[in-house]
Amino acid sequence: MNPFDSRDRSLAQGRPLRVAILGSTGSIGQSALAVAEAHPERVIVTGLAAGQNVSRAIAQVTRWQPRAVSMGTASATQAVRHALDGASRDRVRVWGHGTTGLIDISPYKFDGPGG
Repeated sequence: MNPFDSRDRSLAQGRPLRVAILGSTGSIGQSALAVAEAHPERVIVTGLAAGQNVSRAIAQVTRWQPRAVSMGTASATQAVRHALDGASRDRVRVWGHGTTGLIDISPYKFDGPGG
């Protein structure tokens, strides 16, 4: 299904699509964020997940202000968390790492089916 198709429940109801970007610091994740940036009225980034690129993750969390962040390891998660300013850090409600962290950042957990 095309996320911008007018038949999508979120968009049909006039609500933006809420997404979590897995692999946000990689090339495909960065491309997905570029799409979100080009369509701010249609896409809200609620979660970011990355592997070990702490510096890029810090920049993304600062820019996107997601409610959930997950990194590949606990130490990478802590590095991001400690490097953020208070406002950016406080905006994040869920901090995760590893496989469980990927599940924890799902928009479904925040908003139910359809994001």
